[in-house]
Amino acid sequence: MTVHGWIAMGLGAFLTLSLGAGLMALVFLSARNGFDDQQSIASDNDVT
Repeated sequence: MTVHGWIAMGLGAFLTLSLGAGLMALVFLSARNGFDDQQSIASDNDVT
């Protein structure tokens, strides 16, 4: 494989791992801040 092939493969691996790490960080931040909690829906009986 040529030098350009190794560089392309290294950049591809780095970008793939960076994207995966970034998305996992967003999942953990979302869960920690409560964005993944189930929302309660007020019914007509709850209105006074």
